Amino acid sequence: MRSICVHLILTCFVLGFAVRAASADPLTEMIVSGRFDEAAKVAQELVDQSVKLNGDTHWKTAEARERLQVMKSVAEHSPEEKKRFQQIWRWLADPKRVPNDAGPDDRVEFLETAFPKAVLLRATVLERDSFDEFGKGRYAAAKASAGNAREIYSASSTPHPGQGRTTETCGLCDMMLSRKADAANQLRAAVEAFEQALGSHHPRTMLSRSHLAYLLSSMGKHDESLELLQLVRPFNQAHFGPNHLNTLKANLFSGVDLIHSGDVVRGIAVIQQTTQMAKSALGEHHLFVASCLSHLANGLRIQAQYDDAADAFADALAIYSKKLGPNHMQTAKLHWNLAFVQFLQEEFADAKKSAERVVQIQKQLRAQRSLSLMIDATELIFECDRHLGIRPKARDYETLLRNGLRFEEEHNGVESREAAIAMLRLGRFLASINRDDEAISVLSKASSILAGADGTDQLHLIACKQTLGNIYRQQGEVDKAIAEYSSAVELFEESRRRVGFTGLSSLATTELDRTAPTLAIMLAKNGQAVEAWRQLEQWRAFQLTDELEAELSDTASAAKEKSSKHALERVQSSLDVDEAIASWIGVWFDQQQRGEIWACVVRKSGDPQWIELAGSNKDGSFAMEEMRRDHDVLRAMLTDGKSSTRWDAEGVERLASERFHPIEKALHAKNGMPAVRRLIVTLPGAGDLPLEVLTVNYAISYTPSATFLAWQRSRLGPKANTSPMLFAIADPQFKAESPPTDLLATNRPGNNRIRKSYAPLPGTRVEVEAIASMFAPASVKTLFGEDANEAEIETLATQRELEQYRYLHFATHGDPNRDAPFQSSLRLASPPTESIDDLLSDDHLYDDRLTAAQVRNWQLNADLVTLSACDTALGPRVRGKAFVGFSQAFLLAGAKSVVASNWQVRDDATSLLMRRFYQNLLGQREELNDPMPKAEALNEAKRWLRNLTINDIDRMLDDLPPVVRGTIEKRLPDVKIESAKPFENPYFWAPFVLIGDSR
Repeated sequence: MRSICVHLILTCFVLGFAVRAASADPLTEMIVSGRFDEAAKVAQELVDQSVKLNGDTHWKTAEARERLQVMKSVAEHSPEEKKRFQQIWRWLADPKRVPNDAGPDDRVEFLETAFPKAVLLRATVLERDSFDEFGKGRYAAAKASAGNAREIYSASSTPHPGQGRTTETCGLCDMMLSRKADAANQLRAAVEAFEQALGSHHPRTMLSRSHLAYLLSSMGKHDESLELLQLVRPFNQAHFGPNHLNTLKANLFSGVDLIHSGDVVRGIAVIQQTTQMAKSALGEHHLFVASCLSHLANGLRIQAQYDDAADAFADALAIYSKKLGPNHMQTAKLHWNLAFVQFLQEEFADAKKSAERVVQIQKQLRAQRSLSLMIDATELIFECDRHLGIRPKARDYETLLRNGLRFEEEHNGVESREAAIAMLRLGRFLASINRDDEAISVLSKASSILAGADGTDQLHLIACKQTLGNIYRQQGEVDKAIAEYSSAVELFEESRRRVGFTGLSSLATTELDRTAPTLAIMLAKNGQAVEAWRQLEQWRAFQLTDELEAELSDTASAAKEKSSKHALERVQSSLDVDEAIASWIGVWFDQQQRGEIWACVVRKSGDPQWIELAGSNKDGSFAMEEMRRDHDVLRAMLTDGKSSTRWDAEGVERLASERFHPIEKALHAKNGMPAVRRLIVTLPGAGDLPLEVLTVNYAISYTPSATFLAWQRSRLGPKANTSPMLFAIADPQFKAESPPTDLLATNRPGNNRIRKSYAPLPGTRVEVEAIASMFAPASVKTLFGEDANEAEIETLATQRELEQYRYLHFATHGDPNRDAPFQSSLRLASPPTESIDDLLSDDHLYDDRLTAAQVRNWQLNADLVTLSACDTALGPRVRGKAFVGFSQAFLLAGAKSVVASNWQVRDDATSLLMRRFYQNLLGQREELNDPMPKAEALNEAKRWLRNLTINDIDRMLDDLPPVVRGTIEKRLPDVKIESAKPFENPYFWAPFVLIGDSR
């Protein structure tokens, strides 16, 4: 961000620099040709014109008078002095054509001696020299020259724009010297100087405001930057036109500030349109286009659109390499951005190659190299080697880390926070190569320094304690390990509550918390079953309890109470005697090659039962590679609609015997309780796969955590909303094609190759019409076609009309985002394209998406929300947390339960499943006397679907097309039916799961 911001400011700086002796000045030709008498006459005319136009005291008049005095005095000088004067003037007019045979001191000293009254001319020379020094990367020298020029301009009796220009240069130098606070003060002073000399609405004043806005944006002060740009952007558009570089830059940084202020979709849309405008106005390979692409990629990365971000970074990199050279610092930073995204994509070989290119460039840059960038790139190479099974070159990396530590100690102090963070990096590396004693020494010192800090950021201290805990655990020092892990968990909880890591913003942070599951397992091994459960539940629960902090009753805080028994009793009181809550938890060690998996079962009474699952390794541990392979094989079978004849029943049974059968003893009748009939699984469950695939003996539902389920049941009660009212959308009208600037592509870079398009879903309309026929007509509201749009639905939500419905049903395409889950969306009817002015207005931005983030702000009283679409249950695999996405958004908005899908679903099978499910819910099948509870209703519908014969299906589907509720690119071909029961494969019946209260 910083480097791109600087590049854009420098572009303005180059364009905005204007010496008073420009080549267009009529004096220039006369002076360089020695016609000083003619020059004096022209200078006199210019003085008269300026007095008439600007007044006697204006800075332009002062400049004109000085030039007149200089022209009159030239005749008194020697031929050598005249020649020297002509050379300086020619150099000012066009420095590229004049050899730089004298430095600034020589030129200034000559003018001061020979032309003592040419004060402003000396300032111009200093200004020109500061610009040259800046371009060579000599920022201290550039600031010195600019500062000297500023003193001259400041001494003028009339405010002069040169004071603004030189103050701005000083600010840019401070910025390049990593003194951003000083730079911001300088740029603010520059704006004031331009306002005094030129007025508030002069183009140069506006340009200076732009520079300040770009700097503030790079400093993370996005609200302040956006406020400035709201003044600059309309002025630039009116004064320069919509396609001028100044206007485009203001548009770009408005988008950047929107993204970092939280309005990500709108910001990306602005940058995307700006990119297209820049390509048309400036050309495909302009450096500004590269800047746009880089910022667009950053926005996409924030939304975890890694594929699209990588494309945009690669496009920007190609431009930088061509324009600035393959070994430029900016090129190196683009390589680093690309490497980081490739790593997030788990493309480790490509990420390593990009990071190695960063290191190569840095080594060639010598004085300009960035040590922090070198360390980042080398660390990434080290991590890529781990994932690729390559033994890293530890010695080189250790040397780099120790150099980084020395640098921080020398520049910031041996007890500084920066030095402690460098120690943490070194200590974690030493631990990874089993140099435990050295690692303990380094990490203990880092921990001591960080513990004495002001406490505003304890995440690095948590990382220290976590790593120390890992070392002690591997050494068998159980008490020490538990102490370090417990301290890390407490610090994390304290820091999270203080800083307010809630909702989506907490996801990146919670990735750092890897200690609680290990602590829970160690406590379980020590026989502390209740305390182990409390740690497990606290770990799972906080993602939701933070969001509802103002509403949660005693139940929500139970998991945080010191009395583990009391916390457990609160959860157990919410369960029926034939219910149980099951949780699975795993930890990995030895560079994630071996690990342990435990299950925990909680019944209506008694202590939690902890069961260690047996892995295939000789010591009973699990092999990570083997686990992933089994998981991926099963996942592939489940999600591949063409696998009807390839279902591996033996493999599934093997997985069931390994993951599920060991806990069944805990589900039997005991202590006066009957056998478990309803099994509630805390997400993400056993291997992140629907447990129904492993067992058919239980009515299974899912919950984010036991604490949340207990709170939900106590708040909503058994009769939350009894009126059978239905709100449903289906068969939205999608645009077939749109230009790259269309808002359909707001989350994609500005080109067509990565656009998704969406097939119509006629089966969804049939599905909803069939479900609606089960309700009284007056109690149903449906939206089809172009009416199924975001504006319509948001209006109903804002006016709280959705709150009256007991059932909400959304039948459309799903577009999951596994890494930024609250950006997962349901696709709606396409809106008209909006201009940049519309995008930057305060009006709500409507696109063709209903995101989980929007749903989170709704207020609902629904007994059930059904997401009849693809992949709506998915979110990031945040360690130990529930999948965060649509299910959590609807639960947090007030829904009692959510039915969502774990993979892409076929239109025909889903229509049949949903009709049967609602018949069960409403008790409208002939075989039923009463409505069925939700978990039983869904399980019965699944069993029914899997047992349908081909004749049954043909009769009921009435030739519905086999469309997949995903994108056209992922549409499945027709399944070749070779079974008497075409939907017997779990691909058809297993994707939908019930999340929330099962009753």
